[in-house]
Amino acid sequence: KYVNLRCLSVHIGSQIFDNKPYKKMLKIIDRIISKIKFKFDYIDLGGGMGISYVNDKKIFNYSNYQKSIIKLTCQLSV
Repeated sequence: KYVNLRCLSVHIGSQIFDNKPYKKMLKIIDRIISKIKFKFDYIDLGGGMGISYVNDKKIFNYSNYQKSIIKLTCQLSV
């Protein structure tokens, strides 16, 4: 009764260039929120997107990640 939850924060790592771990993380967040049936004021998705310092590295696809976030937020707002 003395705790006022307002935010769920997540940080899955650093220097991640692939969207798959983020999609998996968003699915887990969705399951957690659905299971506990609690509406957080904020959801902090953390960071960890990779920054390439050499030309041979893969570039993180922010557009793809944005679509996954929009899909999650639409499900949460229902």
